[in-house]
Parts: sequence; C-alpha cells; structure tokens
Amino acid sequence: MVVFSPLLDGGTTHLAVMVIRLMILSLLGLLFWNSVTNRQLTWPSLPIGMPVMIFLTLALLSVLFSDYTNQSWQWLLVLASYALFLYLVTSFVTQWEHIRKIVVAILCVGTAEAAWALWQGLIWKVQRSHGTFFNPNFLAGYLCVSWTLLIGLLVCLRIRWRCVCFPKSFHAMTILAITGILAILLGALIWTGSRGGLIAMMAGTGVVLALRYGLWRATAVIVMALTCLMMVPNPIRERSIDEHMANTASYARWQMWQRALAIMADHPLGVGLGLYQYISPRYGFPIEGEITRYGRSAQTPHNEYLQIGVELGVAAIAVFVWAVILTGRHVAFLLKQRLTRWQRGMILGMSGGVASILTHAALDSNLHEPAIAILFTVCLGLLFCAAAFQRRYRQSVTIVPMRSRRLWGVLTATLVLTLGFEIVRLGVAWSAFETGSRHSSEHQISAAIESLRLAASLDPGKALYHRALAMQYVNQYEQAGKHEAARAALQELERATELNPLDGRLHGLLGDLYFQWSFLHEALGQEQRRVLQGNSLRAYHRAAELAPFVAYYRFRLAKLYSLLGDPRSAEQHARELLLLEPNYLPARGLLAGLYVDLKRISEARQELQEIHERRLRFASWPKNPLEVSFLTVDVAPIRVVLDQQQTSG
Repeated sequence: MVVFSPLLDGGTTHLAVMVIRLMILSLLGLLFWNSVTNRQLTWPSLPIGMPVMIFLTLALLSVLFSDYTNQSWQWLLVLASYALFLYLVTSFVTQWEHIRKIVVAILCVGTAEAAWALWQGLIWKVQRSHGTFFNPNFLAGYLCVSWTLLIGLLVCLRIRWRCVCFPKSFHAMTILAITGILAILLGALIWTGSRGGLIAMMAGTGVVLALRYGLWRATAVIVMALTCLMMVPNPIRERSIDEHMANTASYARWQMWQRALAIMADHPLGVGLGLYQYISPRYGFPIEGEITRYGRSAQTPHNEYLQIGVELGVAAIAVFVWAVILTGRHVAFLLKQRLTRWQRGMILGMSGGVASILTHAALDSNLHEPAIAILFTVCLGLLFCAAAFQRRYRQSVTIVPMRSRRLWGVLTATLVLTLGFEIVRLGVAWSAFETGSRHSSEHQISAAIESLRLAASLDPGKALYHRALAMQYVNQYEQAGKHEAARAALQELERATELNPLDGRLHGLLGDLYFQWSFLHEALGQEQRRVLQGNSLRAYHRAAELAPFVAYYRFRLAKLYSLLGDPRSAEQHARELLLLEPNYLPARGLLAGLYVDLKRISEARQELQEIHERRLRFASWPKNPLEVSFLTVDVAPIRVVLDQQQTSG
C-alpha cells in the first residue's frame, strides 16, 4: 500500500483507487482467514475507536439525508475504507520489527519521489516538480513525512563529531546517509514551490524538536530556518512573491475559507457528504478590477477541517478534534516509556509526520489524495501499535469466537465477494466512462454512446454518466439529425437532474436543449413549442438559483424572454446580470438591441458606448477563454440600424 499508492498520480486515478480498495479488501480477507483458522476473531480496540465510530455514524446519517445519494455514498465508502485500513494496520503489526520495516519502506518511497522530482527540475527543467503526483503541493506534503522521520531518527542518535569527520564506523555512515537524504528531500520540497508544504514541513519539524528538546529551542530553530529560506532566493520564495502580486482574490485561501464559513453558518448540520462542490457556487465573493468578478471558484475550500464542517456539520469537527487530542495523549504516554534510540526516533518522526499532514490539511485538500491519506493512516496505526507494545499499556481487544469454521468461512467469503463486486463495479463503470470520453474526443459518437451506456448501467446513480451520455446524443442529433437522439438526450439530462438536483450546470444544459429543440425543430406544433419553451425557462431559472453568480444562465434567461416577446423581463434579467458582472458585454449588446426595438435610442447608444470603452480598457490584458467570452459580442447590426435612424432623422 505504501509503495503502490503514490505511483499513479498519487492514487487519484480510478484504476489506482480500485486497486487500493481491493488491496484493503484482500487484507480483510486474510485477517478473516486467519481468524477462521484459529477459531476466533481478534479485533483491536483503538484509542480513537469511539471518535472514529461517531464520525462514520455522522457520515452515514449524511448519506441517508443527502440530496445526491450516489456522491455521498461513494465518499462514505472512501471514509470506511480508510477506517478499516487503520484497524487492519493495528491487527497485522505485532512487533517493533514490523514498524521498522514499514518506516524503511516509507523512507525509500519518499527518497525515490524526491529524487524523481529533482530529476524533473534539473534535467527536464520543470518549473514546479510534482514527482508521480499530479499536484506539486501534494508531493510536498507527502515528502514531509519522510523528512520528519529522518529528523526524528537524527535527533535521537548519539552524534560524535569526531566520527562524523572521520567516518569509519556504521554509526557515522548512518548519520551521513541521513543527512544526505535530508538534503535530497529539502531540495525536492523547495523545487515544488509549495508554500503549504513548507509550512507543513516546519510544523512537523517543530513538533519533533519540541518533543525532543523543548518548545523554546524548537521555536528558535524554526524561526531561524524560515528566516534563511525567505532571505535566500529559492522557488518557494519567488512563488510567494509572484502569487502575492498576481493571484486573484477568488482563489486566495482566505476568500475560500470565508465562503466555507458562510455555508457552515447557513447549514450547521452539514450539506451532505461530498456535496461541497455543488453548494459553493451559491456563495460568491467578487474580485474588483478583474474582467470576471465571479469567474473562478474552487471545488474545495482548501481546508479539510472546514470541508468537514460544511459537509458533516460542526459536530464532526468536534469529533475530529477529539480524535486528535486522544492521539496526542497516547503519543505523550509513549514518549515517557523506556525506548531504544531507534524506537524513540521512529515515534518522534511519525508524530511529526502526523502533525505535518494535519497542518497541511488546514491549508489544502491534501487528505483527498489517497497516497497522503494512506500514509497518514499508516503513521497513526503504527503509533497505536507502538503504544500497545509497552508493558504498562495493554491494548484491549474484542474476541469473537468462531466455532463453526464452515459457517464463518461462508460468511467471510460472502462479505469479501460482495464488497469486491461493488468495488469492481464502480471501477469498471469509470473505466467505461473514460473509454467513452476518449471515443468522443476522436469523434466516434456511436462507440462513445455504447461505452457511456455501459457506464450508466453499471452505476446508474451517477449523474455524470447520464450527462456525458446526453451530450453524445446531442452530437448524434447534430450530425445525423435523428430526432430520437434529441429525445434521448433530454431524457438522460432529466435523469441527471433528478439524481443530482444541486448541480446548476445540469439545469443549464437542460435549458439549452429545451431551447434548441423548441426553436429548431420545425415539425413541432405551437402547443408543443410553448411547453418546451416553458421547460427551458424553468431550467434556466433553476440554474440561476443554484449558481447565481454564473453570468451565462442569467443571460440565457434574458435572451429567451426577449425571443418570447417579453422585453420587460428580458431587461430585468440583463440588468441583474450587469450588476453582478458589468463586463459581460453580450448582456449589454442584448440590452442595446432591446432599446432599439423599444425606440429608446439614447439608452441603446449608451450601452454601445459602454461596450466600446470596456473593450478598449481590456484590449491589452491577457485573457482566458471565459474572459474572452465576456468581451465577445457582435453589435454591428445594431450600429447599422442606429446609423440608418440617424440618417433618416
């Protein structure tokens, strides 16, 4: 698990997730096999067992009351798999030698990741190295654990400077090897340019030094280290300066945290597990001076604790803090016991690793990364195992007798096969979705439809699959003109909105389809056309309610009202849009056209003047595709009409 989890984009690919879950399930099957053989199941009682059970109970209640059950259920599966893995670690690790081997494996993987990151930076000239992770920030957080482990081992070794200067002993070679690996890790971490990773590294190092030498000495060392890093030119320092100058406020941590706090204030019991990304569009913060005031929005608050509070409620944060306090108490107990230098060094290093991950979790969504979550779980489990090894502390266990091997064997096989089928079903469904997406990019519409149908049949509760299938039916309709394809597209999108009523994008797409079908299908009767147009209006209204700061939905409402002969409603929605996004020039072009039709010539000219001035203002600005769409509008026909009226007048 430790070796495999970082290999495929940090474990974020669905293939990696499926393999990781199957590995956890295999460990569970092995545990049950040994238990059936021994005629008893020995289940450890963790120090944080009660908080874990309460947290999972809150997650289960969240799933039961979720507006998008499929999404919440899949995240419950993630949480349950990590909790199960924690228990499995404490079940299989039974001696200090096991801990030592796992720590060595962590250090080997961390060193390999660091070396690969340095290769990317030095040889391939990658600006921010990411190793095998897809995000440099997550690589930095992952390396922090290896760093703190080595720091913990180093501070517990007896250093004789004479031996270090004249290395002839294994002890001296060990110190030099640790120092060399620390240099590699530090270089790789700096090359990631991760500010959060640097803070996490300093926090983990501070915990190790504080536990070893005391708080004041640790603070002095950390302050000196930070001062040196900020004075000496390096990628982290340069990126901090660049981000301060260029980064937009909507993507700054503080604005995202404000949004999460606002959601928590409105939903103290939580919005549902895994649903932050669908609720957050309702809470926007403007960026003054930008082309798009509400143009960018993160799918996470970049703070795991706030995301817990948003999705599971304030009580879940309290439960998590309770678990952290219990863990700290057991670490404090463990460090008071008689330990060898290597044992104490590993305990200090793992404690620092846990602290670094928890610190990084306050600045980023690092625990969404399977490799980091698994590493965090392993460190926790090893700390609890180490405490259980001490004579003064007995880990209580629950013993379940298994007198009938045949009965328990059948029950075990049924459980493992059922869970395995569920894991494979979800993995194959995503694989079919990826295959369909690849066929779509290659313009193989029929093949894409077949693959996406398979994905939707294997996981019928996932709205994403129905949405993707609907888009392929739209492509088929546009390519071949098949009305059956258009009807199928509408059915799939309607199904998607039923499954996930929180996603404004689905309602917006549904409004687009109703709109196109009502105006482009010549065979429709007048009554059918009115029904489709009414459905389109309702879909756009719902999209604007769910994502009130997305300009497109309000613009489509204004345009549809204009086409339906309701200029008053069209003007109202266009004005509401311009209050939010004054640089959305298509809305100004629509207003100019409305004012020409209503003989309000001066107001039409005023809107055209606004369009001209704003185009000039942002002409030299670098623009992303969204900003280009904000400034793109064709007002030439309106100018022609105004010029003709001026000439005739």
